[in-house]
Amino acid sequence: MNGFTIFDGAMGTLLQARGLRSDENSALWNLTHPDDIRDIYRMYVEAGAEVITANTFGVPRLDDDTDADAVITAAIDLARQAGAKRVALDVGPIGEMFPPMGELTFDGACEVFAGMVRSGVKAGADLVLIETMTDILEAKAALLAAKENCALPVYVTMTFAEGGRTLMGSTPESAAVTLCAAGADAVGLNCSLGPRDMLPLVREYAEAASVPVMAQPNAGLPRMEGGRAVYDITPEEFAAVMAEIMDAGAVIVGGCCGTTPEYTVRIAAEASKRTASGRKKPLPPVLTGTRSVVRLDDGPVTAGTVRAADNADWEETADAAVDVMSDGAETVILNLSGVDGDAAAETTDAVQSAVPVPLILAGGADAVERAARRCAGRPAIVCAGDEAEKLLDIASRYGAVALRPASDGGDAAVIGEETGLALAMA
Repeated sequence: MNGFTIFDGAMGTLLQARGLRSDENSALWNLTHPDDIRDIYRMYVEAGAEVITANTFGVPRLDDDTDADAVITAAIDLARQAGAKRVALDVGPIGEMFPPMGELTFDGACEVFAGMVRSGVKAGADLVLIETMTDILEAKAALLAAKENCALPVYVTMTFAEGGRTLMGSTPESAAVTLCAAGADAVGLNCSLGPRDMLPLVREYAEAASVPVMAQPNAGLPRMEGGRAVYDITPEEFAAVMAEIMDAGAVIVGGCCGTTPEYTVRIAAEASKRTASGRKKPLPPVLTGTRSVVRLDDGPVTAGTVRAADNADWEETADAAVDVMSDGAETVILNLSGVDGDAAAETTDAVQSAVPVPLILAGGADAVERAARRCAGRPAIVCAGDEAEKLLDIASRYGAVALRPASDGGDAAVIGEETGLALAMA
């Protein structure tokens, strides 16, 4: 529609009105209440939604005895029966946390998401929507799992608090750059905030992103009434701010908690009055950490090196990273020379849990690739030595910034450090 894509709105809000209990996983209704799910889908189709989000958000939190494949297949089949033009496999969070706050592993998360994606492809999904993510590392795990197990477009939206950061501290700029670099086909925000509070964050996304931006706000902040969440922003008020959100750069739009087909009708009406700009732009040479951003085109930045040890003492390396950051380093060069893939993975986890700054990965190709996969940000990779070509390929595959020793000639160094190593853009 004039370059905009209209998504649907809330599923849980409408299911609660039909009797969904707070302790129920809504994904099970695909099997137990198919008529209700099909009816809600049809309401959104008739309201003008061009993409119907399959009722699979809760699949990662199903117990092991439930046939997740059957749940996903039913969700997508019901959307087709309701007349959906396109169906998005909805991938929500697993509901666990990574260390040190939890026991979720990166590889374990990838395995969960990969299984969902394979089922979604088999059932005929048209795209993958990874949504309501609060941890950029979990979002990246889901994104890599999707890209490695299907050829469908993959959209990723994060959830932000009123302070403009995710629960784990990512800013809109760092989230947008990280996910664009990792291969997302669209990035954006959903849930938690109403449209007015989401508007400035959309502007930040539109400035930083190299792919289309998506926005699905709540119908305001909820208040509890009779044991249920009630949202106060009317469809008219919602659509008026969604018009501003579209003008700010969001081209994929819909609603989240508290919205209904009436909201979809009004969003579609606003989209019909304007023309979207879907132009892609290249990502600048920006590095992101868990909670920080460093631009390499604003002049040289400082770095400090820590060396990984193949002795299972990951915390010692993490402490060293804290020390160099305390000394003023804007980035940390993680030297993985001489360690195997497992040690590289464990060290990366420990270091990025300890410091929020971006990482620069140096060492052998196998170790660097294991580290690059699980970086909770956009790292740089030093492409030098006998494996330079292989390292360049890894940097391209994971969206990392490729660097080389400045002594190799060419442009002036963009990164320098006290030990004498200087790095330039590859």
